[in-house]
Amino acid sequence: MPIPFQEVLLIITEIDKYRLLIEQLPYGFAYHKIVLDDEGRPIDYIFVDVNPAFEEMTGLIKEEIVGRRVTQVLPDIRDSGFDWIEAYGKVAAREEVLDFEEYSEPLRRWYGVKAYSDEYGFFVTIVQDITERKSIQQGLEYQLAFEELISDISASFVNTPAPGMDSSLNTALHKIGEFFDADRSYIFIFSANGTTMDNTHEWCAPCIEPQIERMQDFPMDNIPWWTEQIRNKEQIEIFDVEDIPPEGTAEKEEFQLQGIRSLISIPMVSDDKLFGFFGVDFVKEKKSWTGEQVSLLKLISEIIANTLAKQKSESEKHLILDTISESVVYLDPELRVIWTNQITANSLMKPLEEIGGQFCYQLWNNRQEPCKDCPVVKVTTTKRPEEGEVITDYGRIRYLRGYPTLNKHNELIGLVKVGTDITESKQMESNLLESEHRFRQLVEMAPDAIFVRIDKCFAYVNQAALRLFGVQSEEDLLGTSVVEHFHAQYHEEILERIDYLREKGHAAPRTEQVSVKSDGTLVDVEVEAVPIKYQTQDGALVYVRDISERKQSERQKIKEQARLRQQQKLEAIGVLASGVAHEINNPINGIMNYAQLILDTETNGYSAQYASEIINETERVSTIVSNLLHFSRQEKQSHSPARIEDIIQRTLSLIRTLFRRDQIILELDIPLNLPNINAAVSR
Repeated sequence: MPIPFQEVLLIITEIDKYRLLIEQLPYGFAYHKIVLDDEGRPIDYIFVDVNPAFEEMTGLIKEEIVGRRVTQVLPDIRDSGFDWIEAYGKVAAREEVLDFEEYSEPLRRWYGVKAYSDEYGFFVTIVQDITERKSIQQGLEYQLAFEELISDISASFVNTPAPGMDSSLNTALHKIGEFFDADRSYIFIFSANGTTMDNTHEWCAPCIEPQIERMQDFPMDNIPWWTEQIRNKEQIEIFDVEDIPPEGTAEKEEFQLQGIRSLISIPMVSDDKLFGFFGVDFVKEKKSWTGEQVSLLKLISEIIANTLAKQKSESEKHLILDTISESVVYLDPELRVIWTNQITANSLMKPLEEIGGQFCYQLWNNRQEPCKDCPVVKVTTTKRPEEGEVITDYGRIRYLRGYPTLNKHNELIGLVKVGTDITESKQMESNLLESEHRFRQLVEMAPDAIFVRIDKCFAYVNQAALRLFGVQSEEDLLGTSVVEHFHAQYHEEILERIDYLREKGHAAPRTEQVSVKSDGTLVDVEVEAVPIKYQTQDGALVYVRDISERKQSERQKIKEQARLRQQQKLEAIGVLASGVAHEINNPINGIMNYAQLILDTETNGYSAQYASEIINETERVSTIVSNLLHFSRQEKQSHSPARIEDIIQRTLSLIRTLFRRDQIILELDIPLNLPNINAAVSR
């Protein structure tokens, strides 16, 4: 017995509410069924449902994936480094809830995934495309690595004496070449008259032939197109040697001789004078740049878009020729088919020409006489429109409408039969209650807060929202101001976003804010909102994710990076102090020795007095040098007993000159008999 219409309407309304929430989620939503082998191990999973955000994030089309296994949709999924099927198998078994970030090799995107199960054997994934954030993070890591490379190379140059500079340059080229995945890196120096150049330093990757020997005293006129650009101090980037213009024929031949496929040449300038260039070559394969990749992707996107547009146009043309989506049949008064549309032929799986002339009760029910309960048969006697449901002998349920065709004498000359197979819709009716419960669970069990805002107030909240705001029941939030549940710093921003959603009519950009629990606890959150119509009212669906742990991790990482940079600065000061100390020590010792010789030969007079002063001052300089050397030491030092006065005096010896320069008088008042302390005296 069918469900009463009013009950069906109520159930549909409830389902639509939760389906709307899922369909409007700013994050990708997918519902899956796990596939197990005979031993109960997960071997695959099937797409049951996805929302539009999931389609947009993954590029997968709902109509093409629902009902199919993931190994059919993404054949390479088993080859990726992460075992998606095994991980989701545990979720579907209700063993755990997953919250992770992973790179999808088949889709070539980074995703943040939260997976949970509302029913054994099924699981839900809430997906966020984090490729952009990962790209920024990787860019920061790349920048830090680059800064480390520059720091390393700079320190090497500073600490290397002139005889060892060639070795340091070659080491630097090695590091630069590997950092940029080049096959060859090198330095060229121009001759004084600028007519020739010499390859002075070169690094080559394994299996790459060196060019340094043949590139000595190389005439620059041999490559005039390249030379003109480098003399204009222009950076030269050649992505494909084969694409060099005709005026660069000589360069093309030379680069091909060296096996070069791509290269970059950067002028080296000092005091506005060009004296050479630094460059890297790519031999094994061409080096493509991001801009070129983006252009190709745009071109491919345009081709796909044009193809889809053409396909849509073709479909619309066919719909015009066969506009009616229902089965439409014209019958004579004896119920023989006169004509029908293509939809009918398709449903019967017969060619149109085989349908004409047959009785309708034979075609649909394989009977030899009219069906007594058929509304179309009733039309033959009532001569008025009739409608109703019938069940065919094949078990299908059809909703039929019959319309009489009468002549001017009110005689029946034909009938129009319009039929719709409603078997699936009737089955859906029986599943409405179960579906409503499932959709409610999907939203209620979501690990992140979801709420609906209408007129700046909460109109709906899920369980995660109650936990986020620290309340016990929906009544604590429903009808209250959304703004008041966020930190005052963000009130103005929230009001602006509310106006934005109302005026623009599309999703507000993702933002980070701070929510406030009922006990005053502050929580870092990430907020997204999209405008929706909820229970006939304009509002917004808001998705709030707790990012406290991520923010704490980011703050800790920034703090650690600052500590490392400070440590590197101190190490650089130590290296500089060591270099200065060693350079000063030898000449000071010479001055001291000569002054001592003077004092030994002349014990009286001005010469002896001056020599004594020289010895005093050089000893003071020697003490400063010794302290600098101690300061520059990097090894771990042991602690030993030391007098506080000695430590203070030694420290002041390093800065006493600064006090004198600034006319500062420093008076020391150190109590006698202070106890010794354990300290690394040289530090």
